[in-house]
Amino acid sequence: MFVCKGSTRIPQGIPEMPESREMSPLSSTTEWSSPGRDALASLPVIALLAAAAVGAAAAAHLLLRVDDVLGAVLPVDTRPADPVAAVAGVIGFAAIALGLARRNRLAWSLAMVIFAAGLVVQGVVFRHPVGATLAATCLLRLVATRGRYDVAGSTGVRGWLGIGLGVLAVGVVAEVAFSVVAAADASPTARLSDAAATLAGSLAFTDVPQVAWLVGHGGLLAAAVLAVRLPMAFLAVGALRPAPMPAPDPALRARAQDVTRRFGHGALLPFQLGDDKLAFAPDVTEGVVVYGLAGRYAVVLGDPIGRNGEAWVAFDEFLETSRRRGQVPAVYQASAGARGPLVDRGFRVIQVGREAIVDLASFDLAGSRRANLRHTVTRARKGGVSVSVHLDGLAPKERVRLERELTAIDDAWRAHSGPELGFTIGRFDPSGLDIIAISVAEQGDGTPIAFATFRPTGTDGGWVLDLMRRLPGGIPGAFEACVAEAALALRAAGASTLSLGLVPLGGLTSRSVVLDERLLARVAGAIRPWYDVSGLEFFKRKFDPAWEPRFIAVRSRRHLLGLVVALLRLHLGGFGHSARTTLLSAVRPGPAPRSLLPGRVSLEDR
Repeated sequence: MFVCKGSTRIPQGIPEMPESREMSPLSSTTEWSSPGRDALASLPVIALLAAAAVGAAAAAHLLLRVDDVLGAVLPVDTRPADPVAAVAGVIGFAAIALGLARRNRLAWSLAMVIFAAGLVVQGVVFRHPVGATLAATCLLRLVATRGRYDVAGSTGVRGWLGIGLGVLAVGVVAEVAFSVVAAADASPTARLSDAAATLAGSLAFTDVPQVAWLVGHGGLLAAAVLAVRLPMAFLAVGALRPAPMPAPDPALRARAQDVTRRFGHGALLPFQLGDDKLAFAPDVTEGVVVYGLAGRYAVVLGDPIGRNGEAWVAFDEFLETSRRRGQVPAVYQASAGARGPLVDRGFRVIQVGREAIVDLASFDLAGSRRANLRHTVTRARKGGVSVSVHLDGLAPKERVRLERELTAIDDAWRAHSGPELGFTIGRFDPSGLDIIAISVAEQGDGTPIAFATFRPTGTDGGWVLDLMRRLPGGIPGAFEACVAEAALALRAAGASTLSLGLVPLGGLTSRSVVLDERLLARVAGAIRPWYDVSGLEFFKRKFDPAWEPRFIAVRSRRHLLGLVVALLRLHLGGFGHSARTTLLSAVRPGPAPRSLLPGRVSLEDR
């Protein structure tokens, strides 16, 4: 885990967000108490989306003469004579509308400019009373609600802001100059009026009559029009980028580590401490929120960590800070105990699978409940398999003897199992073999054929199964023997539980009262040829575990697809890495990846 006030990652730390004393409380967010005021507050967004739709339809010649009527009604109009300028206007309006919906400050500034210019064009140039009234109303609403637009944009846009504004200024000057030249025979007052109209039309993505005429007769003016439209569209799209992470703070990292050490527990704890995670640790509470960042999605891993209710105080601070950064908060693998607090905070909570937890106090291989496991382990033993368990890591002599062969097993496993995963799964590290709990299965001649690693789960006194590796074509039952012998050793050492990890989509049924869970159950059936949920569940069921549901949580159903994409990115290490891995596996000679074979699934995928 790492602490970071920016995008820099520091291994073994926990990244931070701004301290809570710098944040506004959740209650400070502007609320609208009636549907009428809600609609009025959304009027600028609706107007911009309507203008974008009209512009797109007009460019495609879909509205015919209807767009003339709408152009007289809407406060802004995106129907320039040049098609490229029209597309720029459509993109700009749509991006600014989305930015306003996200309460982005830069989008608010751009909307103010556009509606002010639209007011001039609609009221002075075209004399459209309805359009002018709507433009004025939108301006008043933006001014009245300016406090709610507190979402910071990306600082990366600022670097291009000066360039964009410079190009925009040159384009505006060029358009105004051409309009003045076109009206050379007019009076100074008329020429000034034409120049003002051209300026307003440029900023509002609207062509005034003389500009529309000159675009068709002068390539230089057409370039000037584009020089105005494209920077505005670029800035509008740039406003949608979330704010960057703050710079690292060692003091906040130390506090987050301390809270996690004293209060952290559960099967996700070892992965919450990973160096691919960020963490939010406000200075006024003993609470930490661990998350991964993929695009705009801040995906919280598990429940917030901390003393009693202080963990949820930190979570509330995290939600507000995420909103102000333009991020979308979501939760992955929340526990049943977190379901109520998440619902109270307006989240849509959906079961995504269930975790298998073995009670070590009662674990043994006797009796009927684990008969299948006992027979599997017995068969492996008869095949010459012996298992050694090293709860404190490999001793120096054992490490020298086994390290190269264990590395070869890991290489062979990954070559057959598709892309290497992360986020909630560890990765094999030969340098840590002397400190991590590991069980090794060897065949009769002493050659290792499988191994499993285990990690402690914090204050609950439990452990979690992490990696499982075996040589392809090895003696059946070596996997089960590694886990069973380790469970017996952990029980003898006083451990309370052993988590076998999550079964994604496990335990879901098409008869669930929750629509999203019924849909996920159908998805589990549809993807079975590539990801056999029932096969993974069958393997873990041999250990007779207790099954605990795990949940995802999103603010709205429309965020579900984005969360799925974010989880893929976090598990695969980004689309660039996953795409390269998939391409290489497709062209590399040899057997197909095991994860792509029908009816089989990598035991990593939990």
